[in-house]
Amino acid sequence: MDKEDQPDFTQKSLPAGRQGKLKMKKNYYLREIILAFVIYDSLNYLFFRGDPGFMRVSLHPYWIAILLISCRYGFIPGIAVSIVASAHVILFILQKFPTRTGLEMMIEAGNFLLPAAFVIIGSLLGGIRQKYKDSQAQKEREMDRLQEDLRGANEQLQASEKARRILESRIVGETSTVKTLYVAAKKLETLNDQSIYSGCLDLLGEYFQVSKASLYIKSGDYFILKASRGLSQAEIVEGKAIEKNSIMALVLKQNSPVTVRDILQYKDSQDYIAQYGKVLAMFPLKDENGQTRGVVNIEKIDFLQLNKTNLELMELIVDWAGRALSNKQICDIALEKKFWDEEYDLYSFGYLSFALERELARAREFNTPLTLSLLKLEGFGFFHKATQDLLSRTVISLMKHNFAATDMFFRHRIDGVFVLISPQHPKNNVLANFEKLSQELKNRVLTQNCPPGMECNLNIYPVENNREIKGSGQFLELAEKSCGIGNI
Repeated sequence: MDKEDQPDFTQKSLPAGRQGKLKMKKNYYLREIILAFVIYDSLNYLFFRGDPGFMRVSLHPYWIAILLISCRYGFIPGIAVSIVASAHVILFILQKFPTRTGLEMMIEAGNFLLPAAFVIIGSLLGGIRQKYKDSQAQKEREMDRLQEDLRGANEQLQASEKARRILESRIVGETSTVKTLYVAAKKLETLNDQSIYSGCLDLLGEYFQVSKASLYIKSGDYFILKASRGLSQAEIVEGKAIEKNSIMALVLKQNSPVTVRDILQYKDSQDYIAQYGKVLAMFPLKDENGQTRGVVNIEKIDFLQLNKTNLELMELIVDWAGRALSNKQICDIALEKKFWDEEYDLYSFGYLSFALERELARAREFNTPLTLSLLKLEGFGFFHKATQDLLSRTVISLMKHNFAATDMFFRHRIDGVFVLISPQHPKNNVLANFEKLSQELKNRVLTQNCPPGMECNLNIYPVENNREIKGSGQFLELAEKSCGIGNI
């Protein structure tokens, strides 16, 4: 089921009547408190008339209401039920409305201990429950935010699909050349930036006889050349233009296509007079927010091809290229947040920071040891690809076999390096387990696969948690420095 097809169970999506019921449920504990003490008073009056307030009972019945309501609803309800229970006890002991003198007599007689215990226990249990509820609410808010991000990505994907459908519908009634253009435009359905850049210019050149064109991406105060068609080597080497001095700045201001005719109509067009003869049309390469991220320049084209219909089709091709780049960025973001590396069957490096921060907080909360280790295959880069893959998979298999079941294994961003998080294990335990792993690895693989004249070893660089470590970033940085990759 798509995200947009799933029902929304938030309070805003409910009818007004059901919203009112949800608001009533927020104060439902008040009715439970009233009902509980009505039952208590009724039972007291009917069956324990000689013991007002159950004062002779060893385990006071009011504890049931305090425990249940505090543990179910949180801090405020816990305080409320404790106060009601304490008030009942005080009224039954004094047999009248409490005064200052009466309360002082209760304290002196030691009868104030039970009401005080009600309030203290009720507030403590309610506070514990409230902390859990607040944590749950925070997680729900984070989940809502992630759902909003996913909804935004879904809307962008739908917009891209809409553009594809519009292009398809317009091409159906055109000539065979335009139909061929639609089929060829599928080369933009790629997740490689350079393929999208060059593919866009190839389509313009093949089907609109554009013999000279260039594609620039804005980076800071410059336009950077990313792809070209028909440019001289000197123009390609130059490859950069300052925004304020370039005629491409007009596209940024207008955020729409600009032709030679349009340029002459701008009031500040004299600033670009030296560049008039270089560009016939410019198309904005837009991002997912509709803002210009780059410019496609048409510098030389068959004069008969420079008509309104073809300009609209070229704009559509450039727009499609922009959406392809946006989809590629969305995919990159999703891959960065992916926590499992399916190739090697272990956690990905993108998940390391979150997991390490969580384990670091847990170790400090419960005062348990935590060790972060980097395992590095020395000389890994000198092996062939097949041997590298064999070594990596063997190391991962032996890590899972020799280290504790609670340990977490990650693939580092550098090939041949692996990360190990060892909760509840000090550095010495990790080193002891590594010795067994290292010996088994040497016997099984390293002695048989090392290139002539080379020795390949697996080394470990453990760092144990201490009070000087402020967070996961510093923790990982220390381990990387000890491994010798801190500046990579």
